Amino acid sequence: MSKLEQVKANLAEKKVFLEKELAKVEKAENFLLNSSADVIETLLGSVSKKSRHGLLSIEVSRIVNSFVGTFTVKDVRASIETLDEELVWGESSLSTCLFQLKKRGVIEEVEKGRGSRPALYKKV
Repeated sequence: MSKLEQVKANLAEKKVFLEKELAKVEKAENFLLNSSADVIETLLGSVSKKSRHGLLSIEVSRIVNSFVGTFTVKDVRASIETLDEELVWGESSLSTCLFQLKKRGVIEEVEKGRGSRPALYKKV
């Protein structure tokens, strides 16, 4: 076998190896790209109602930590919908989460809500 044929054979082997590795990476990437709604739906199917509120509290806490400046419950809801359009929580549930964060000293109320205008919060 000539030197050129050896190089071609070696390259062919490497190509097959790299194609297999790429397939593994693509499979792993597809697994990781499952929407958060699928994950939450799976979790919600196996947890109690009280625990479901805990999952929402965790998500709201993460969203609040990403905010700069002031925000309202409507901003939190918009952020959740941006993450996953299928994930829908009522504003009363979100307000409860914000109230709990306020009670723990994570956020503070800058301006009290009145009528249809929501309260304005900021991180402490």
